[in-house]
Amino acid sequence: SRTLRKPERQRSLGERIRLRVVRRAALRQMGRDAPRGERRPLRLPAPAAIPPSDAPRPAPPIDAALRAEPITLYDHPLSPHGRRIRILLREKGLDWHSEPIDLPRLGHKASDYLAINPNGELPALRHGGRVIVDSQLIAEYLDRVYAGVPLFPDHAFGSAQTRMWLALEAGTHKEFRPLFWLCVVRPRLLERGITADNVADVVPSGVDGAHIDWLRDTLAGTPRFDTSESLARQIIVKKLDVLERGLAGRDYLVGEALSMADIAWFTRVAQLPQLGVDTDRARHPNLRRWFARLRERAAFRE
Repeated sequence: SRTLRKPERQRSLGERIRLRVVRRAALRQMGRDAPRGERRPLRLPAPAAIPPSDAPRPAPPIDAALRAEPITLYDHPLSPHGRRIRILLREKGLDWHSEPIDLPRLGHKASDYLAINPNGELPALRHGGRVIVDSQLIAEYLDRVYAGVPLFPDHAFGSAQTRMWLALEAGTHKEFRPLFWLCVVRPRLLERGITADNVADVVPSGVDGAHIDWLRDTLAGTPRFDTSESLARQIIVKKLDVLERGLAGRDYLVGEALSMADIAWFTRVAQLPQLGVDTDRARHPNLRRWFARLRERAAFRE
């Protein structure tokens, strides 16, 4: 190494001889000093995936006894997050027991439910002795444990695309939530005789007062928006425009098959007419076509 770093004219006779010997030995080892017809081909590395690889990863083995454990879903029919888990369970051909939580009366904020899901959100899933919360995490868990339609692609780009669509969908929650409570939950509570004046009497014990104040404002027709009611609808429509572009020339949001991205967005879009947000026939033809196709799948019917 020191000899090679020297300019050639500065190398001594002994150094030049040693370099020649080393080169001759290296060529002999590679088979390059033999006559042309006798030379051995260069040894190349064996072909193999170079990590990080885009190839699907083998699924970890799942205990058959785990698959046999009973499934309980803590849910309410109005919850779009709960509906997406019900769709997933039907797509997988699974049986489950529903444990209803009174969402309109803030049952998901009551102390008994908080003992199951401290986040106070629907749904929650009990699988044998395991409890999983957050709809996306529940979906990923079920998708890995049970066979059937794979809803989370296991190759790198498909997985990233699915999570990007899910992140965009989750970002609608800020605008969707007050509209949902104003336009979907409020009419049902009023039909049950629950008003801003008596709401504190019908909410389960242990619900924090801030949540009761939120429900009281909603029943009065003035839920708190980060922006405004009209701007919330405009923001949702702009996100539908992104969905429209993503569905151009495609049947599904990711790849050539149904994924959790389709299921999650379907449950949002299904409630938009109740929120006063319409998908325009001229503005969102791809979205309407996609929605109509999914609605025909047996697992999506309720």
